[in-house]
Amino acid sequence: MRNELSSREKALLKRLRQMGPILKGSLVEMEMTCGTPSCRCHKGGPKHKGYYFSYRTEGKSHTVYVPKGRVAEAKQAHRNWMKLKEIIEELTDLGAKRLRSQGKVAVKKSSR
Repeated sequence: MRNELSSREKALLKRLRQMGPILKGSLVEMEMTCGTPSCRCHKGGPKHKGYYFSYRTEGKSHTVYVPKGRVAEAKQAHRNWMKLKEIIEELTDLGAKRLRSQGKVAVKKSSR
């Protein structure tokens, strides 16, 4: 019975180790009214744009302001999450195929 990882599985696991920060959730740009009553946004002018990261943990939603200087970092971490999901799906498919092929061998041996 073969338990070794395929070259594709090894390559996917290597990508996981090199991935970097991950953010699972939604990164959105929102227009908000600030807290300064004399600001133009309170007088019908344009609102302030900002990025926010929204996520759920333990059944509760949370929203975190993302400073302008960290938007690119947050976007990359969110892209990493999307890649992680794809890698997990592919690893699951490859692992299931390996189990099926090992199961066929085991069934043939046990039916003798």
